[in-house]
Amino acid sequence: MSDAATAMQLVDMLSSRLRQLSDALLNLIADDVNTRVRNCCCGCMPANGRPLETGGFLLDLPLTHQEMADMIGTTRQSVSSAVTHFGNRGC
Repeated sequence: MSDAATAMQLVDMLSSRLRQLSDALLNLIADDVNTRVRNCCCGCMPANGRPLETGGFLLDLPLTHQEMADMIGTTRQSVSSAVTHFGNRGC
């Protein structure tokens, strides 16, 4: 592989990471806690979820509310409230 091709791969990788960080920062600023909890769960779904017969999904990733709160930049209490909110709605 040439130096130019290697350099382009590096630029692509860095650009992708910068986009991910930019999106994460925007989500922290603009989204409410319920949206961030939903996005966190949906983001984990492809690698750790499996469909249920009822049409929903089961997330096979043992996360505590504190771990999820740390991931999305909020408090454990806020995550617990969001999870309760989704549970009450049947989500």
